[in-house]
Amino acid sequence: RLSQSLEQARHLLVQGWELARTLQDPWLASEVTSGLRGLYLRLGDHSMAAEVTEEHMELVAGFQDPVSVFESLLSFAGELMEEDGNADAAAKVLRRAVKTAPDDGYRSDAWLRLGQLHCREDECEEAFKCYDAACALAERTGDQMTFVDCLEKKSLLHFYLENTEDSIACLSTAHEILMRTDPLDRERLLENRRSLGVAYLMDGHWALAEEALRSAMEHYNVMNCDLDSRHRVLYNESHVLLFDALEKALLQQGKVSEALLASDERRARVLWRHVARGEGAAEGSS
Repeated sequence: RLSQSLEQARHLLVQGWELARTLQDPWLASEVTSGLRGLYLRLGDHSMAAEVTEEHMELVAGFQDPVSVFESLLSFAGELMEEDGNADAAAKVLRRAVKTAPDDGYRSDAWLRLGQLHCREDECEEAFKCYDAACALAERTGDQMTFVDCLEKKSLLHFYLENTEDSIACLSTAHEILMRTDPLDRERLLENRRSLGVAYLMDGHWALAEEALRSAMEHYNVMNCDLDSRHRVLYNESHVLLFDALEKALLQQGKVSEALLASDERRARVLWRHVARGEGAAEGSS
């Protein structure tokens, strides 16, 4: 009975694929494929699940809209990773997305996602190769924001590997590009300066850490004025971490009185956060 049910499911899949081919709809193809993959996985038949994935990629490769095909492949890879935890299958799909990308802009996005997948699997060397490929494409096409994305991801990986000098170099280059191309993107600049300050702390450059962290706070203060109360709570949590890092940088320089002020500010924001959350909970229950 089980084998008969599987055969029926397979038959439905083929019908679904034929409909997707007729409609030229890669999203429908993904939904149908996911259904049968899930069935095989629940039965523990990983080889058949992998075979279905390969068949799916061959199917959508022949569709006419390259953008839809590309985007559906990215979505399918994310589903494979998040729902199945199948990094190998997701990597295969992303590599197919790299090959079928409509242009270099899309291709660099696929390389970035593949790099992130390798990061999650602690495959750092492969992740760097993907990030370098994305960087080269972004630089060649003049896509400055994607280039910044690449640098930020490389910086995070370097930081994870305790290569703080390389992490600092990536963040510094990213900051130069941001200031030249989008100086009003304060959220991104805030995160850049915060990350740089923490990297300088790790490397023992206390004065440079202080400078970067104070710059991050300037961006935060401007942003905080324009936020509603809910988002202000979230950004206040980031500010707590900023004051904590700043306190350490100041203490290492012997600036005790300034460090105490930073400590007081940190405690005040922790208290404000608790009060704001209490008010939010009261509003939600009323």
